[in-house]
Amino acid sequence: MVAAELLGRAGIGERGRAIPALLDALRLETPEHIYDDSVLLWWAEADRKFAKEGPEPFLRGRGSSADAVKRHRLKVAIIEALGKLHAREAVADLCAIVEDQREFYPVHSAACRALGLIGDPAALPTLERAANYPEANTKYRAADAIARIRTGLPASTAYPDRAG
Repeated sequence: MVAAELLGRAGIGERGRAIPALLDALRLETPEHIYDDSVLLWWAEADRKFAKEGPEPFLRGRGSSADAVKRHRLKVAIIEALGKLHAREAVADLCAIVEDQREFYPVHSAACRALGLIGDPAALPTLERAANYPEANTKYRAADAIARIRTGLPASTAYPDRAG
């Protein structure tokens, strides 16, 4: 896992030091920071070209667009680490991510799953809204997180990932 490797390199191996470091990293990865105007314009252009050229515009990196993809993957890895650490300190940040419509769906989906692993009932209003999202992975993960929190199932890092 990328986030765990970064923490290991920084000498932050124990939970008490890992969570603040992960939260700091998560807070730096804002949509404005990851997806600047040039990236958003590139994605819009690639989306228009997709019907004509197939997936090729998405597969070849064009400057900052490739960096944005890497950075949103890093953000997903950070979110997953916070969920596996059952970091209640991250609930407000994760709820804000789910509510922010500027993120790509894998980020929303990962945040919903992490909230389910953490198990804090404070996340229920956000998860209930996310359970009505049109995007299938986010919708599934939100509904699953709601069920976990309401039934009191213990959060588990061995929890099966059925949402692709």
